[in-house]
Formats: sequence, structure tokens, C-alpha cells
Amino acid sequence: MSNLKMPKRLISKSGFTLVELMVVVAIIGILAAVAIPNYQKYQARARQSEAKVMLASSYTALQSYFAEVGTYTECLKAIGFESSSGAKRYYTVGINQADVSTCGPTGGASCLAYAFDNAGVATQTCAIADGTSYYLATAGLGGGPAAIGDLSLDSVSQTQFTVHAVGRISSAPASNATARDSWIIDHNKALVNNVNGV
Repeated sequence: MSNLKMPKRLISKSGFTLVELMVVVAIIGILAAVAIPNYQKYQARARQSEAKVMLASSYTALQSYFAEVGTYTECLKAIGFESSSGAKRYYTVGINQADVSTCGPTGGASCLAYAFDNAGVATQTCAIADGTSYYLATAGLGGGPAAIGDLSLDSVSQTQFTVHAVGRISSAPASNATARDSWIIDHNKALVNNVNGV
């Protein structure tokens, strides 16, 4: 019997060094640092569609009401506008009547009126800032309270209106007062993003 020796198998000892692993981790960190803020901006821009849809809905409700009655009103809910159908919302939409404009078919009634008799005298009004007329000074936006601001932009009269939508759509802290996103639409259907919160 011959004494032939079998060749030893070569065992591979290759692998990743610590330096190589650290380089990979650093590359992943750089990619995440670039991608995450861009993704958050994309989310914020997508949330802006809520404001556009609700402002378009309020515009339609107000123009339909004007065609029937000959005046605009603050009582958005009373004339068929619903601010949101879902539980989660980022914007509060409405009119804050800070001025002393008058409405009604004859132009002599409160803008909180939405039903009138044959002489143009108001027979029904909505409550101030209870969610049926216009938004409260603070409201739950994106899961937390936020100051609305820019109240001077909102107005309504017999022949013109400006409806405001304000929300917190970015990941900025709630203490950051400038982190809100603000849109307005008027009786000419001019839609403006006057404070960009993206």
C-alpha cells in the first residue's frame, strides 16, 4: 500500500476589514443625510394639496351662495362647505372676520348672517369661531396646536372675500412660529401661497 497523502484543502481567510466596514457605514450615513430631508420636503409638498382642495371647495360654496342670494357670508359650513372629511388634517380653513365689513343682499347685515327674509333682513346667523363659521385662533394642525397668524389677510363683504388656509406641514418644532404654511384664495379665484412652510 502506498502512502499517498491527500492534498490539504486551502481554507479561505478572506473577509471585510474594520476599515472597509467603516467606509460602508460612512457612505450610508451620507446618503441618509441627503435623502431624508428631501423626503420630508416631498411629504410637505404633498400635504399642500389639502389646502388647495379645501380652498377650491370653499370658493365653490361661496360663489354658489352668491349666485343664489347676492352676497357672500362667513358661515362656510352653513352654505355647504366641509373643511375636512378625514380625521387627520394639516390645515385649518376659513375666514376670520376682524374687520367691520357688512354683507347681505342689501349690504346692511352682519357677515355672520346666512339666511335673509324678502326685505334682506337677516333671519339666521352662525356663531363666531365655533368651527361652523371660520377657524379658531388656534387649532389642531398636523397633530398639535399652532398659532394661525396673518389674520389681517382674511375678509368677507357683500361682494368680495378672502379665505385662508393655514397649517403646519413640515417637521419643524411647534415652537417655531414661522414653520406654518399659509394659502389664500379670493373671489377672483386667485390662489396664493403667501407663507411657504415647506
